[in-house]
Amino acid sequence: MAKLRFEHYVIVASFAALLAGSLLFGQRQAPSKEEEETRGGQSRAPTRSGALALWRVLRQHGVQIVRYERRVDLLHPSTRVLLSVASPVGFDADEAAGLERWIRGGGTFLWLPRTTLDNDGVLLAAARLEYVPHEGEPEERSFSIDASPVDPALGRAYSVVLSRRARLRSPKGGPVGLGGDDRGWVAACARLGRGRLIVFADPRPARNDAILHGDHAALLTHLVLACADGGPVAFDDYHHGYAEGQTPVAYLLDTPAGGAILNLAVLAALVLLGAGRRLGPARTVHEERRRRPAEFIEAYARLCRASRATGPAIALVLGHVLDSLQRRFGATDDAVIGREAARRGLDAKKALQSLEAAKAASRGRPAPAEMVRSLRDLETLRRALLASKEK
Repeated sequence: MAKLRFEHYVIVASFAALLAGSLLFGQRQAPSKEEEETRGGQSRAPTRSGALALWRVLRQHGVQIVRYERRVDLLHPSTRVLLSVASPVGFDADEAAGLERWIRGGGTFLWLPRTTLDNDGVLLAAARLEYVPHEGEPEERSFSIDASPVDPALGRAYSVVLSRRARLRSPKGGPVGLGGDDRGWVAACARLGRGRLIVFADPRPARNDAILHGDHAALLTHLVLACADGGPVAFDDYHHGYAEGQTPVAYLLDTPAGGAILNLAVLAALVLLGAGRRLGPARTVHEERRRRPAEFIEAYARLCRASRATGPAIALVLGHVLDSLQRRFGATDDAVIGREAARRGLDAKKALQSLEAAKAASRGRPAPAEMVRSLRDLETLRRALLASKEK
């Protein structure tokens, strides 16, 4: 085993010092607007629009929570509540149908959409709800939410701050409004089979920067506790695409240590190149040259000549001749060889004698002259028998 040299210790010590310094004293940059938009609503995101605070509030109240990273039409029936906060991707047709079946089976979908997409309208239509966007400025105001239609035990009114950018309406009636104004509802509850669809027109109550405003935390916690009834509660992270970049390496590079690691790698490469030294002995490279088929034949011929193994050489050629005759005539017995030799105007007796002589020579050690004569006779016989014209 090669001994560690001074260069190894320098690299390891530098890496440890930079990593420790970055983790202890590094400052994380504030997320950009693009990052804020990408992480909005994710249950892991600590950004302003993330839902990590709601996750922690529910955990503090003993709610059994899971982060769901699969399609919603694969929800297990034992899951009682599904939360979807500000998802940038909507449900496709199969997901909407599967989610509706899950709700009708007794599940509760607590939905705080960022905005409804085209394919989300299928689920709203099943609940006889209509999402009406607002073209004006997202002015915020306080609304009173009555959660008693979800659970009579939640009879008091909750003060919630929502924007004026969207409303919910029910053209045909059926769903129950939980709060709103003359423009429509800001929250509604629709019964679907044995389950419920609870929709908010704005995801602000579940965001990190607003979870402690008004009664946001109390309202959402009470709704989840009342609907879960002790069962599992799932946060929909699948439609946020949060499965990407969750490897240990990706997580480490996302911290302040990531820049230090990259800089250290570049610095180490420059130091090694500048020093011109290897971290170990030089390797001896052996390049193998591909041999031509003729070289193997020549090598075999030299081996036979050196060991006077003339018999195996004749056996090799004899096997090739018999194999060619077998493929052409289907057999190599004396009757077949004699018949085919006669058809081509050859002496059948002499042809059979040539084959018998070659077989006898292959079992012995004939002289080189006899070997050459035997091989010449075999080649002549092979060409004559494989000729296409019959006489």
